Amino acid sequence: MAARHHLIVRALSAVWAVLEGERLYGTWVVGTSESRREQGDWPEPGSSIAYSVRLGPREFTGRTVVRRIEKPRTLEAEAGPLGSARIALDIRPWGDKALVPSTNTRCVAWAARSTTSCWTR
Repeated sequence: MAARHHLIVRALSAVWAVLEGERLYGTWVVGTSESRREQGDWPEPGSSIAYSVRLGPREFTGRTVVRRIEKPRTLEAEAGPLGSARIALDIRPWGDKALVPSTNTRCVAWAARSTTSCWTR
Protein backbone atom coordinates (compact mmCIF):
# COMPACT_ATOMS: atom_id res chain seq x y z
CA MET A 1 0.00 0.00 0.00
CA ALA A 2 1.33 3.44 -0.91
CA ALA A 3 1.98 5.96 1.82
CA ARG A 4 2.34 9.72 1.39
CA HIS A 5 5.00 11.60 3.32
CA HIS A 6 6.01 15.21 3.83
CA LEU A 7 9.62 16.25 4.00
CA ILE A 8 10.02 18.92 6.68
CA VAL A 9 12.94 21.22 6.12
CA ARG A 10 13.82 21.18 9.81
CA ALA A 11 15.81 18.87 12.05
CA LEU A 12 14.05 15.97 13.74
CA SER A 13 14.63 17.68 17.10
CA ALA A 14 12.73 20.81 15.95
CA VAL A 15 9.71 18.75 14.92
CA TRP A 16 9.83 16.81 18.19
CA ALA A 17 9.92 20.08 20.17
CA VAL A 18 6.52 20.97 18.67
CA LEU A 19 5.07 17.62 19.75
CA GLU A 20 6.38 18.08 23.29
CA GLY A 21 4.62 21.42 23.75
CA GLU A 22 1.31 20.62 25.45
CA ARG A 23 -0.05 24.06 24.55
CA LEU A 24 0.87 23.49 20.88
CA TYR A 25 -1.41 20.44 20.50
CA GLY A 26 -4.08 22.46 18.68
CA THR A 27 -1.56 23.46 16.03
CA TRP A 28 -0.87 19.91 14.88
CA VAL A 29 -4.07 17.96 15.62
CA VAL A 30 -6.79 18.99 13.20
CA GLY A 31 -9.88 20.50 14.79
CA THR A 32 -8.49 21.06 18.26
CA SER A 33 -7.59 24.24 20.10
CA GLU A 34 -6.80 25.62 23.55
CA SER A 35 -4.90 22.64 24.92
CA ARG A 36 -3.62 22.48 28.49
CA ARG A 37 -1.96 19.96 30.80
CA GLU A 38 -4.38 17.66 32.57
CA GLN A 39 -2.25 14.95 34.20
CA GLY A 40 1.44 14.02 34.30
CA ASP A 41 4.30 15.44 32.24
CA TRP A 42 3.35 15.61 28.55
CA PRO A 43 4.25 13.56 26.51
CA GLU A 44 5.30 10.85 28.97
CA PRO A 45 3.26 7.60 28.85
CA GLY A 46 0.00 7.98 30.77
CA SER A 47 0.15 11.79 30.73
CA SER A 48 -2.83 13.65 29.32
CA ILE A 49 -3.93 17.02 28.04
CA ALA A 50 -7.38 18.54 27.73
CA TYR A 51 -8.40 20.52 24.66
CA SER A 52 -11.39 22.10 22.95
CA VAL A 53 -13.05 21.12 19.67
CA ARG A 54 -15.33 23.63 17.96
CA LEU A 55 -18.12 22.48 15.66
CA GLY A 56 -19.91 25.57 14.44
CA PRO A 57 -21.21 27.47 17.45
CA ARG A 58 -20.74 24.47 19.78
CA GLU A 59 -17.62 23.63 21.75
CA PHE A 60 -16.67 20.24 23.19
CA THR A 61 -13.90 19.33 25.59
CA GLY A 62 -11.68 16.37 24.83
CA ARG A 63 -8.79 14.54 26.38
CA THR A 64 -5.69 12.92 24.87
CA VAL A 65 -3.64 10.30 26.70
CA VAL A 66 -0.15 9.24 25.61
CA ARG A 67 0.02 5.47 25.15
CA ARG A 68 3.55 5.04 23.76
CA ILE A 69 6.58 7.20 23.17
CA GLU A 70 10.04 6.57 21.74
CA LYS A 71 11.81 9.93 21.60
CA PRO A 72 12.48 11.47 19.16
CA ARG A 73 10.65 9.27 16.64
CA THR A 74 7.38 7.76 17.80
CA LEU A 75 4.37 9.19 19.62
CA GLU A 76 1.10 7.28 20.00
CA ALA A 77 -1.90 8.67 21.82
CA GLU A 78 -5.63 8.13 22.19
CA ALA A 79 -7.96 11.10 21.86
CA GLY A 80 -11.57 12.07 21.61
CA PRO A 81 -14.53 13.88 22.83
CA LEU A 82 -16.64 12.36 20.05
CA GLY A 83 -15.65 8.71 20.21
CA SER A 84 -12.03 7.63 20.17
CA ALA A 85 -9.21 8.44 17.77
CA ARG A 86 -5.70 7.05 17.59
CA ILE A 87 -2.88 9.45 16.89
CA ALA A 88 0.30 7.77 15.69
CA LEU A 89 3.38 9.67 14.55
CA ASP A 90 6.46 7.96 13.18
CA ILE A 91 8.94 10.72 12.37
CA ARG A 92 11.99 9.62 10.42
CA PRO A 93 15.28 11.40 9.88
CA TRP A 94 15.99 12.22 6.24
CA GLY A 95 19.50 13.63 6.21
CA ASP A 96 19.27 16.83 8.26
CA LYS A 97 15.48 16.98 7.67
CA ALA A 98 12.46 15.03 8.96
CA LEU A 99 10.01 12.80 7.11
CA VAL A 100 6.43 12.65 8.43
CA PRO A 101 3.44 10.63 7.14
CA SER A 102 1.00 12.94 5.35
CA THR A 103 -1.89 12.04 7.67
CA ASN A 104 -0.17 14.48 10.00
CA THR A 105 -0.09 17.38 7.55
CA ARG A 106 -1.15 20.02 10.05
CA CYS A 107 1.91 19.17 12.13
CA VAL A 108 4.00 19.44 8.99
CA ALA A 109 2.62 22.82 7.98
CA TRP A 110 3.09 24.34 11.41
CA ALA A 111 6.41 22.81 12.36
CA ALA A 112 8.09 23.42 9.05
CA ARG A 113 7.22 27.06 8.45
CA SER A 114 9.18 26.56 5.27
CA THR A 115 8.99 24.52 2.09
CA THR A 116 7.86 20.92 2.37
CA SER A 117 7.81 18.20 -0.26
CA CYS A 118 5.29 15.43 -0.56
CA TRP A 119 5.55 12.14 -2.40
CA THR A 120 4.16 8.62 -2.42
CA ARG A 121 6.37 5.81 -1.28
